[in-house]
Amino acid sequence: MIAIGRSNNPDWEEEVIEGIHHDNDLVRLEAIQAAGNINLEITRSLLLELLEGMNDQEIIKATCWSLSQIGGEGVRDRIEEIHAFLDPEEDQFMDEVLENLNLTEEMASFDLLDINTDPDLSEEVDLINLEE
Repeated sequence: MIAIGRSNNPDWEEEVIEGIHHDNDLVRLEAIQAAGNINLEITRSLLLELLEGMNDQEIIKATCWSLSQIGGEGVRDRIEEIHAFLDPEEDQFMDEVLENLNLTEEMASFDLLDINTDPDLSEEVDLINLEE
């Protein structure tokens, strides 16, 4: 699972999902981390469900971090709920999770193909193209 997480290849979807369902906590932990590392959005609902009734702090932290890498609907609300109920010792970690989620959300809203709708700028670009 470690290699899958480092591959940055979403083709490992089935293996990651199987790993998240695995009985062995170490395999589950690695699969959770892989889901975040390869930004496997299809695992979002599964990871959110996994947090329900989970008592293992290491699994909870890994799941929150992976969700912060994936982002999307319901993630911020769930992470903030967990943040409110975790040990105060975990505050710094959860602050980092929320910072990472902010970054993920900002990146999701950033579109490389954003077209500038400023008419003055469009005219300048047209003039440059005419001069060439």
